[in-house]
Amino acid sequence: MFAKINIFGNKSIRLSVFIRQYCNNSKRSQTTIRYYRRLARMIEAFEKHLAIEVTTDNLTEKMIEDYLHFIRSYMPEKKGHTAYRQSTVRNFYQKTISALHKAQRVGYKVNLEPFSEFKVSAEDSCSVYLTLQELEQIEMISLNKEAAQVRDIFLIGCFTALRYSDYSKLSEDNFCDGMLHIKTRKTGVSVTIPVHPVINRVIERNGGHGFLKYRNSQQNFNKVIKNVCKRAGITQKVLVERTEGFKVVRKLVSKYQLVSTHTARRSGATNMYLAGIPPFRIMLITGHKTESAFYRYIRIQKEENAKDLQNHPFFK
Repeated sequence: MFAKINIFGNKSIRLSVFIRQYCNNSKRSQTTIRYYRRLARMIEAFEKHLAIEVTTDNLTEKMIEDYLHFIRSYMPEKKGHTAYRQSTVRNFYQKTISALHKAQRVGYKVNLEPFSEFKVSAEDSCSVYLTLQELEQIEMISLNKEAAQVRDIFLIGCFTALRYSDYSKLSEDNFCDGMLHIKTRKTGVSVTIPVHPVINRVIERNGGHGFLKYRNSQQNFNKVIKNVCKRAGITQKVLVERTEGFKVVRKLVSKYQLVSTHTARRSGATNMYLAGIPPFRIMLITGHKTESAFYRYIRIQKEENAKDLQNHPFFK
């Protein structure tokens, strides 16, 4: 990581060059580094498109407007996608500002003022959660060895609300006296979570904790858990509505297609809430700083909310 002192005499630097230097020196997670490397490639493509050089101090309102338009017009690197989603556009924009702040902290000349004229709004994601009944369906199906390992690790995530980076790297040392103890990788915060009966069953079924370490890629995990959910009958149609490039896309997809490693954490938090656990206690596990952020994160369907309200004294 760069030292936080002014060693560059208030000079500017080409932004993509600084980002690559940051990546080469940073001790951040590989996921974060990949995001910034992708950002550097995007900025270089933008430079080539307009035949300009983007430095830390030469971005104007017009250039930022062109930059956002370019990102929305750009063909994504991932196959099968024709335009970036609003959430990805926003991520590129926020990471660009973050990179400029990093450059400023180490003494480079930076101009952040034009960014105050722009706001790339967040879009409600089409993320799903799995109900307790659906999780039971997943637990009960017969699977081959690899799929069973993925399923069992995923279930641990669903009943702890941990991130994939944590629930896929557990060991026997994390379990003691009916509690799961872990220092989370992303935030470095230590959390303690009661071990749910489902987790005990999973460990017992595997004859111990040896299955916990997942040694394949997260991409492969996502592929396998989608197939597991499909086999478990989680195939009901879900309306997906999101902005891709410049247009709003609406389509019906099977629910299992929306399941990923992160669905476990969202399912855990949502099911804890539906079970009546106070939000502030769940937030001690998930790390959400405000209740508003927590409520945006959990997935409560309008129908479930209406049924819950139906039993409230106000409606009696």
